[in-house]
Formats: sequence, C-alpha cells, structure tokens
Amino acid sequence: MLLRATDRPLGLVGRFAKCFTDGRAPGLTEHPVTTLVGQRIFALTLGYEDLVDHDRLRHDPTIAVLAANWRRRKDCAPLAGKSTLNRLELGGAEQTRYHRIAWDAAKIEAARHRVSGPPSAASRRLIPPIKPNASSAQTGKAVSLVRLEPG
Repeated sequence: MLLRATDRPLGLVGRFAKCFTDGRAPGLTEHPVTTLVGQRIFALTLGYEDLVDHDRLRHDPTIAVLAANWRRRKDCAPLAGKSTLNRLELGGAEQTRYHRIAWDAAKIEAARHRVSGPPSAASRRLIPPIKPNASSAQTGKAVSLVRLEPG
C-alpha cells in the first residue's frame, strides 16, 4: 500500500501511461493501459522482473489494489498475464495487427527525465550510499539512486 500511496502525489504511473496509445477495442479491453503500466512498475519495484511472474501475480489481490484494477468481471483475473504485458513491452512507435499498443519514445524520455535526477540531501541521509557488489561489477550494470519529483 505504501507504493500506491507514494505514487498518488507523484503521478508516476499516470505519467508513463500517457506515453502509450491504445488501439484495442474499448468494449473488449479488460485491462486499460494505466493498469498495465502500473502492474509492471509495481511488480518491478517488488522484485518481479520477469514477465513469467505475472501469470501468478495476476491473481494477487495486493498487486491488483496497487495497480488500481480490482476485478470487474468474474471470469477474468484482476490483472493482465504475461502475454498482454509482452504486447505492451514489445510494441513499437506504430500499431500493428498484433501490437495494438504503441508508445511514443519522446514522451517516454520526457517522463523519464522528470523523475530522474541526483538524490536529494534528504534522501542521501535516509538511504546510505550503495556500493557495487561483485555481481554488479561482473554484469557491468550501474547502480544509481533515483529522485522522484511530484508533478
């Protein structure tokens, strides 16, 4: 619940959801783009990096509450499965027959830059510096802190 409460003033999920164009038939769509983006962001935050995890997580009521989509139909899971999220992630700048959700790279960059930045003095006091461990040095992945700005 803390994740959802943190997102409300920041509007992170809504901001990134606006970067997508949904070409799916509204009457046949159970999971709106805002829910898909929220589901993916919250799952990543909780450590569920792989899309395969979402076939199990789609029935989790806590994740559904976080993504703000509690069950509307009795014959459908509260959240999307790996296949639907795969279409969201593999879509491109243009919609195709199989990828009806397109994204705008310029909007994503603008949204990403709004939430990125050096850590504030307050967050540096609350969060100790992260020292790269052996696994991050081997993979070459950078470790950084992100400061979220309301807005």
